[in-house]
Amino acid sequence: MKVSLRSGSVQEVPINYNYAVASAIYRRIMSVRPELGLHSRRDFKFFTFSRLLSKDYEVKGDKLRMRGCHFFFSSPDAEIVSAFVEGILEEPEFRIMDASFVVERVEALRMPEIGSEVMFETLSPIVVRTVVEIEGRRRTWDLYPSERKFYENLRRNLLRKYEAFYGELPGDEFEIEVLEVTKLPRVRVKNTWHRSTMMRFVARGEPPLLKFGYEAGFGEKNAMGFGMVEVVKPDVKTGRKPKPA
Repeated sequence: MKVSLRSGSVQEVPINYNYAVASAIYRRIMSVRPELGLHSRRDFKFFTFSRLLSKDYEVKGDKLRMRGCHFFFSSPDAEIVSAFVEGILEEPEFRIMDASFVVERVEALRMPEIGSEVMFETLSPIVVRTVVEIEGRRRTWDLYPSERKFYENLRRNLLRKYEAFYGELPGDEFEIEVLEVTKLPRVRVKNTWHRSTMMRFVARGEPPLLKFGYEAGFGEKNAMGFGMVEVVKPDVKTGRKPKPA
């Protein structure tokens, strides 16, 4: 779904806004359906959202100045989607730290056709991590597509999420081919920096797995605004897109 935000005056949004947007979304969901218990299924919350998208914003220090923007929200769980929409209707003000917007419009989007091979482009960067030993200490390490383990861990993460959600797997066939890396942003969530990847890639595998990745997000930290994708076609020319803020 597409969520459009508007304000009557210029608002200043922190550049590292992922945690603030995630918190606003989570509050809407839990205000309506606290019994969902989003922490109960192996710590997967099963929703994701895009970067904030705007055709008109400016950067001022560590803030983004804008009057409006939109973002995309997705989940494979119909109850989560329903609770989020109902929460927005009950409380249309959408605060991102000190910035105050009103939800101007919520639009349902048609599910694209997803077969055994799909081209995706990221709407929010993908995070894939591993654990390494540095100077005798085990530390979490973010991976890039230039590393083989990026692909192994991305696949393993998708299978774990699918099985946690559905209780079984449709099969384990899944691989991606990165066509283009468009950006390698460093994003701060609370006090932790994440190295991540914006990219265009082809995913091949079981259609239910690809559909689940489209709805729940690829990679890790989906509920913090990572791993959301859109289906793209190489022969379709689009007009001017809103810029990710």
